[in-house]
Amino acid sequence: MSAVVLLTGATGFLGSHIARLLLQDAETTLIALVRAEDREAAPRRLARAWWDWPELAAAIGGRVEALAGDVALPHLGLEEGAYADLVRRTTHIVHAAGDLQLNAPLEELRPVNVQGTANVLELARAVHRDHGLARLAHVSTAYVAGGRQGEIPRIP
Repeated sequence: MSAVVLLTGATGFLGSHIARLLLQDAETTLIALVRAEDREAAPRRLARAWWDWPELAAAIGGRVEALAGDVALPHLGLEEGAYADLVRRTTHIVHAAGDLQLNAPLEELRPVNVQGTANVLELARAVHRDHGLARLAHVSTAYVAGGRQGEIPRIP
């Protein structure tokens, strides 16, 4: 059975390696959510990030779709029709996006690390309601939660 995997954080170090692993399965199609100003800029940004892996860069526009969006925004920054299409197509989600600045104030980290995760969870729920989500994988680290000492961040 073929899989359509939404990958956030695809332009990062870990996301690039995850993409390489996912594409080893010939039945997998990858949708890479890329922070870019428009749909033309998204594949260019992804190609620059994947410069060291020619097999990945060559897959852009084929088995890899670069989708301009932003996890920190409602509906991942997508227009209603594009979001609905993403819900219909997605079978798996790998959420690897994160702001890893160790010295950044919490206010700078929360949009991507907390709200971004909440937005991906909202998508996962929508996919599951539509046709069932096969798997959601969330990559995180102790440095991205953004809570006060002793406080557990709540995700709506």
